[in-house]
Amino acid sequence: MTADPASGLAKDNPLGKDPGPHGQGRSGVLRFAGHLRISRQPASRPKLFPARGKARWTALRRQALADGILDASLLRRYESMRPANERSATWDEKQKNVVARALDALEKETKDLGKPNAMSTTIGHIAIGCALGYLDFRFAAENWRTGRPNLTRWYEAFAKAPLDGGDRAEGSDLSGEAAALIARLGLRPHPEGGHFVETYRHAPTPAGRGDATAIYYLLRSGESRAGTG
Repeated sequence: MTADPASGLAKDNPLGKDPGPHGQGRSGVLRFAGHLRISRQPASRPKLFPARGKARWTALRRQALADGILDASLLRRYESMRPANERSATWDEKQKNVVARALDALEKETKDLGKPNAMSTTIGHIAIGCALGYLDFRFAAENWRTGRPNLTRWYEAFAKAPLDGGDRAEGSDLSGEAAALIARLGLRPHPEGGHFVETYRHAPTPAGRGDATAIYYLLRSGESRAGTG
């Protein structure tokens, strides 16, 4: 997959990964690296993974796009932890550009994400929310919101939306909402606190470990995590 911005491929495939979407009239499916096993879900709720058709592929594409943002961001994080004389500014800039292209793609389709609410949330919405939250956590100084007002408004609404579809009274206990999300995503207890599920693991090389893993991670109100992550 070429990294040349003049190729025009980034317009349809902002992550620059293969396979990517090509061809007029096709929504395309970016690399779908992770999968989640969802246990029973109340019949009154739509599926996190729509069963079929355009809705399903849209949700999977959005999840893959968000996972790509996390992949590139984690690679930048790992690069920053290397000894200063071993870091590559070129590599960091490449991953930064991947994130920027993906964010720009999301900015263009923000109106199609809809108003955040429990009855319309798919795995795509959750993955996007996690990716944007991670950027706030690790790369706050770069302010991904600049030049992306629509995505900014969507994320602020998403971050405040109750997961159970009910009204959230000020100061109310959020444990029920967290429990619902843990069940819906199949999260399990993390040894350092909180709950998680692995969504991606880079295949190990003959020389040793893989380059990266990615997880969805949740801390309930009042919980804390040991270590820095």
